[in-house]
Amino acid sequence: MSAAHRPEFDQLAAHIRSVLNGRPALFVINPGNWGDSLIREGAEAFLRHYGIPYVGIRFKDLIKKRLTLIEAKARTFHDDPVLIFNGNGAFCPHYQTLGRVAELSQEFKTSIILPSTYAVDVPAGTFAPDTHLFVRDRFQSQDRLPDVPFCHDMAFFLELSDEPATHNLGLLFREDGEAPEGFELPDGNIDVSKFGRAHTPIDGFVRHIAQYERIETNRLHVGIAAALLKREVQISSNDYFKIGAIFDSSIRDYFPNAQFVERA
Repeated sequence: MSAAHRPEFDQLAAHIRSVLNGRPALFVINPGNWGDSLIREGAEAFLRHYGIPYVGIRFKDLIKKRLTLIEAKARTFHDDPVLIFNGNGAFCPHYQTLGRVAELSQEFKTSIILPSTYAVDVPAGTFAPDTHLFVRDRFQSQDRLPDVPFCHDMAFFLELSDEPATHNLGLLFREDGEAPEGFELPDGNIDVSKFGRAHTPIDGFVRHIAQYERIETNRLHVGIAAALLKREVQISSNDYFKIGAIFDSSIRDYFPNAQFVERA
């Protein structure tokens, strides 16, 4: 974690400790690609650093009924664990995640949703009453939820080990449904995020990005990893505001080697 990002993480930790009030957390990892693993590892490093007790499970194990909620809660050895749902960009029209997480929150007395993007409306009563939200951008998400505090994406808590670059340019653009309409993939593109999942260790993800001196991408967490590695990185927009808003909130004033390009 950089010193510049620390104040918001300190505030987040203080809020979580106050909410937990001695209770353990059930940390639920949302499904996602290899880039989402950067959020997960950042969140787990954060929880360990601040001494926040937790037990981690995968949300997909609950959805697929490989694990019951009773069994999951029992792993905390407490009759009133707090739900901590990992931060994400899935609260948008592409996915049904908001509704599923809202339903999950109803199964807990207290819930915390780590810093996320909110690209859909969140009507009053969506989540259980004692649910604590955080946004990961100071712009569209906070405009939508003005009373919700900001904290940086959990990936910014990480400190990544640098390795000497062995290639000049890495073209690492996304090949999924969040790509901008009409965007043509460049020759030699590698969508590295699709080669792992949210529970996959990030070593290979980071190692692939670190081999390049310069990176061009419209994958948010490829861009974040490149910035943390102090690479020259050009991050362009996906098909909604997420990347630009996080760039302006957590990258622009912190990483001089990063630039943002809005693609129409």
